Amino acid sequence: DTVLNGGSFYVLSGGSATGTIVNSGHGYISGVDENAVVNGGIQEIRSGGKTLGTTVSGGRIQVDSGATAENTTVSGEGSMRVAGSASGTTVKDDASLTLTGYGWVENTVLLDGTMDVNDDTLSENTTISGGIQYVYGTDSKSTLNGGTQNIENGGVSKNTTINNGMQNIGQGGRASDTELNSGTQTVSSGGVADETSIAAGAVQNVSGRASATTIQSGGVQNVLS
Repeated sequence: DTVLNGGSFYVLSGGSATGTIVNSGHGYISGVDENAVVNGGIQEIRSGGKTLGTTVSGGRIQVDSGATAENTTVSGEGSMRVAGSASGTTVKDDASLTLTGYGWVENTVLLDGTMDVNDDTLSENTTISGGIQYVYGTDSKSTLNGGTQNIENGGVSKNTTINNGMQNIGQGGRASDTELNSGTQTVSSGGVADETSIAAGAVQNVSGRASATTIQSGGVQNVLS
């Protein structure tokens, strides 16, 4: 196993590494890196490179355009930036996941910390149990079991299921086909919610625009202005 305490580490295209520990310095992965541990510094996955089972507790893992990361766990002071693609990421303990460029992620689990879905990026099948997800791009088929999802200006949320927690739709944000089983959906002035279904015990607060809403027995819609 390689231990990087500074300097640079390269896995070239066609090469592979297992169990690399990055404490400081910069790792450049153009091949395959499995079960790496990032405690500090940067692990950069370059175009054509792939990482599997990385644990990030400090420092940053950076997934460039054309690169892939699978089954990454980000915790503590760790961070992850995705301009390529990532699947099966878990974010916890105040860590952060940021989508940039045309990044795409699927099957992310947000237990705590933050997740930023920026312009022109796509997040699919995210499970939010804690923390905050900010959507400036597109989020599809998320499930909220807790925590908060904020749909910001230019952001779009599609087919979200809310079992607990809060979805806030800000000015310029839009949510469509939301299933509100419990918890709260708040539509601020300038925000739009289309085709929300509100189940018993769930609440929708509307200061913006809500259309084609279905209110089940015991569900509540408050039109505030």
